[in-house]
Amino acid sequence: MGPSSDQLSLRLAVRGRWQVPLLAVSMALLVAGLFRLRPTAATPSFAEQTAQVQALISARLFPEAAAMAARMLERSGRTEAERAELHRLLGKTSYLSNANTADPDPALAGDTIAYYRLSILRDQPLSAEGHQHVAEAHAWLGQTAEAYGEYQAALEAGGNRLLILRRLYELGQGLRPGDAAVQRSRLEEIARLAVDSASDLLWALQRQIDVLLEEGRTAEATQLVEEHGARFASGTLGDEYEYLRARCRLAAGDLADAARILTALRVRVGREQELAARAGWLLGRAHLGDGRPQEALLSFEEVITLFPGSPWHELSLLGSGEALVALGRFLEAAESYRQALRLPAAAREAAGVDLDAIRVSLTAHYELSSRDGKLEPALRFLELADSLVPRTNEQLKPFYVSSLAELHTRLAAADGHEQAELPAAARDHLLAAAQQWSLYSELMTGQAETSAGALMLAAERLDEAGEPEREVQTLRLLLARWPSSRWVPEALLRLGQRLQASGRFPEAIEAYERNLGHYPRTMPAFQSYIPLAECYLALGEVGHLPAERTLLAVVSPVTGQSVFTPQAMEYRDALYKLGELYSRQARFEEAVVRLEETVQRYPHDPRISEARFMLADAYRRSALALLGELEQAGQAAFRERMLADYAGRTERAGALFGEVAEAIRGQTAPLSEGHEQLFQLSLLYQADCLFDLRRFEEALKLYEEAAWTLHDRSRALSAYVQIVACHGHLGRSPEARSALARAQQLARKLPEDAFAGRWLGAGKKYWEEYLDWIARSGLF
Repeated sequence: MGPSSDQLSLRLAVRGRWQVPLLAVSMALLVAGLFRLRPTAATPSFAEQTAQVQALISARLFPEAAAMAARMLERSGRTEAERAELHRLLGKTSYLSNANTADPDPALAGDTIAYYRLSILRDQPLSAEGHQHVAEAHAWLGQTAEAYGEYQAALEAGGNRLLILRRLYELGQGLRPGDAAVQRSRLEEIARLAVDSASDLLWALQRQIDVLLEEGRTAEATQLVEEHGARFASGTLGDEYEYLRARCRLAAGDLADAARILTALRVRVGREQELAARAGWLLGRAHLGDGRPQEALLSFEEVITLFPGSPWHELSLLGSGEALVALGRFLEAAESYRQALRLPAAAREAAGVDLDAIRVSLTAHYELSSRDGKLEPALRFLELADSLVPRTNEQLKPFYVSSLAELHTRLAAADGHEQAELPAAARDHLLAAAQQWSLYSELMTGQAETSAGALMLAAERLDEAGEPEREVQTLRLLLARWPSSRWVPEALLRLGQRLQASGRFPEAIEAYERNLGHYPRTMPAFQSYIPLAECYLALGEVGHLPAERTLLAVVSPVTGQSVFTPQAMEYRDALYKLGELYSRQARFEEAVVRLEETVQRYPHDPRISEARFMLADAYRRSALALLGELEQAGQAAFRERMLADYAGRTERAGALFGEVAEAIRGQTAPLSEGHEQLFQLSLLYQADCLFDLRRFEEALKLYEEAAWTLHDRSRALSAYVQIVACHGHLGRSPEARSALARAQQLARKLPEDAFAGRWLGAGKKYWEEYLDWIARSGLF
């Protein structure tokens, strides 16, 4: 069944085909008027009626023609042959109304095919014209194979051989690209048939030259062009012929002759003509091939300026990119390529742009720029090349994505991402690298370890960019997507570290514990012990017991042989932190054991001063604890042993405080705030130990040094009080009073805020009143 007459009439009316020259309309109306004035008794024959339909078609009154043919078709009693003829007229009407339009109507194309199919009888096949109309209707619908077959049938039916061969060649280019011999023979036949048509001959020559040059048969192409020189010596197509000659000269390497022909051609042809654009582009290519990039650039830029929107505009943008690369102007070159690739796909297709060849060229520019250290241009070229590779290309896309990730990382390093304060440009490159590694991971899902490794690299870049939360998300994605990967232990370690740094200690503990539980013999698991203990310690007293258990697993495993030797950093850290923990818990005996081992084994550790200070403080506080126990001691011998032990511990504490002070005193670099405070406390505590041992002269020297060192700080007041006490014990009342006066003067001089937040816990008023009380006491 074909389309209804109402449907066809409506489609034809919408196409607006009633707008025809006035003469044609008048003639049609005359025919119609005469038809109405006919004697009513005379009924027109079928032949007369079809002639009227044909007249309407000739007048391009397609809706009227279709309506009349449809009415005739609806009348009963029509023979099979009559119905076939009416279907043929309807098919022709729908075809002609759709032909020569920029946007053929698919519905009318379908009508054309349907009506012509209905017109076929057993003894009356389609004519050559019918096959051609059906072929074009299939072409409008994108049905290339069907169109190709119909044109072959039209050729067999005796249609216009020259026209049909051209269409078969055009359709065959898209349908059968491998059938080169058939296509070549068609072009040769078209050239032979074009005896009276210079335009058809030129059309065939252009395509023959395309094929020969593409196959590298330059000599044959040149000979073919020269054979037809006389045919184009005069006439309007002579300039087109000269352009073909220039193409062959250029392909043959005769760059100077090609440039001469093209220069002359551009002089003859108006600057606004399309041939001028082609000639300008080809002249630029000739200059490039001849090693004259500046001249090439001028030719390309003229085409770009004069012919926006043309295919040669895009080709010249690409050519200018090559010229700018040759001139060493890489950033401008990348911008030229970028502009070309931003043009619509239709423009690229019209220009015959080979995107794969452009990709290869851009990749070569990237590699050259990258090798020479020109990283910014390299990035531009690589991004453009990557944009030409669809994500579905499993062979090429991973290469470009990973190359982008690596190049962004290099650019971040060049921009100083290892500086204390991360520059904004470096951060942007690190984030871009992370994004590319994440994409690479998705592209490589078929290779588990490669995909997981890419996510790990993405996490590292996010860490460097200062994006801890995004890093955590990426690591969690790795663990969820690839739970059996060899990267899991390292991912768990990094996850724990990021969570720990963010203060999310329970989550960090979970990651570290999972590492130790599932991957106990991996390096990331070994590296999880100390941070796990730190997280437990950060929880306060509730975490002390599991922290101790974790640290003891490093230095004193309950069963089996420890994987850590004293040379391991984990062993060193565990000793230090155990001493710190025991000191915090007032378990001084155990603290002494761990800290003594620390200072003996690691005298050059960066934390040696802190370790000695903690050890000294443990000895001192354990000695003070012994004094409290003396009151409970019964036997004299036991008391003597306790006093001796007290003295020994105090002696050891004083010596260690002295070592700390001496080590810090000998540093040449400016002291950190922590080391400065450690030095001050070591002086005071060493002096306190000597004072407790009643070695007042030695204590006095240290107190005086402390008072001098702290002369502008509130801590000096404590030293002065002890100086007064030392002089008192030594029976030197005048010296005691003098020291007390200095202390009072300092207390009055220091501002109130000098006392705020200090370890002494007493303000300015307290010290003034306390020192005044000592002065009034009459002790000295």
